Amino acid sequence: MKLSAALLLSCLIATTMAYANAPDAVNNDAILTDIPLPETGVDQRPVVGEKTVLLIATHWQDSKGIDMQKLYADTASEQPGSLSDYIRQASMGKLTFKWTTTTVRIPTPYPGWATAIREAAEEALKQGHDFKQYDFFMVIENGPGGGQAWMPGSSLIVRGQYGGHYLWAHEFGHNLGFNHGETYTKCPKDNDTVFAPDQCEIKPAIPATDTGDPVSQGRGLYPANYRWYAGWLDNSQVAVIERSGIYRLGVLGQSGPQLYLINRTGLTPRQIALEYRQPSYYDNFPPTDNRVNGVWVRYTNIGGTVSNIQLDATSETATTSDPTLQPGRTLVDDSAKIKVKVCSTDTSGASIAVSVGGETLPDCDPPT
Repeated sequence: MKLSAALLLSCLIATTMAYANAPDAVNNDAILTDIPLPETGVDQRPVVGEKTVLLIATHWQDSKGIDMQKLYADTASEQPGSLSDYIRQASMGKLTFKWTTTTVRIPTPYPGWATAIREAAEEALKQGHDFKQYDFFMVIENGPGGGQAWMPGSSLIVRGQYGGHYLWAHEFGHNLGFNHGETYTKCPKDNDTVFAPDQCEIKPAIPATDTGDPVSQGRGLYPANYRWYAGWLDNSQVAVIERSGIYRLGVLGQSGPQLYLINRTGLTPRQIALEYRQPSYYDNFPPTDNRVNGVWVRYTNIGGTVSNIQLDATSETATTSDPTLQPGRTLVDDSAKIKVKVCSTDTSGASIAVSVGGETLPDCDPPT
């Protein structure tokens, strides 16, 4: 039995826990929902295993034609550059997609994102595709560009085919609970020491892009703390640093520790997240690039959603495309009584010295 438009809309609201009849030109494409965490007291929202996706290529009266071959390449293909491959790489195989793609035509002008989601779902239902039977529901319309997604949630719309995987990864990241990031810039610096976050400026992802995060306008794979939140890293790959000492970070996406968190007790942001990357298809940085020779530092709040503030650890430059803390350099967070020094990096990982509670920073090369 086919659902009426009104009933279909009510089901969509129930599924996503939120509905906002906002225009496409809103400043924030992430529509916040109130979906609770699956386990009270555990700040994770795991999305693992094989998930089904209903993708609707939708033509409104004023839409441009959709290149279905490109759509397949950007989404369901298993080849590098698709959302499927991107998610498989970011999750280390813990999340995969099973796609159903259909095409619908609607003989009226594009109505705005919220109504568009409903109309696309209603037309797909006429073909026997009920979005409620899928884990995720995605709509593509070849319009002027942009997108909207529920955060967290299961539905999104992408407008325009100008982008590749990163536009889909951006909107799907919102479904996973990842918020737009910001960057601490112009932080005080004394020789090889950067002081943060006090007295730093906070800039949004445009223009202060976090190049390692597509939700913050980058092109790289999702940051490590996103991966932990989504259940793609386990407790053997993630640790909270509670004691001063020397620690070893593995390469993100490879073996070894993937993420260190340091609590900033009683402060906001609540934690510091540390990760280390090497060049890959998506982290397409030259071997000599700052981003694959230093430790990425992000201040983070993890709860119902995840919000990051990247540290631009090279405040002496005008760009945020060289954000990492390089070997020999130290972060001093006076408010949290935390210090982090990058001792060394190589193709297998990074060694860092950490002090907490105002203790003296350990020597990178202690006397023997």
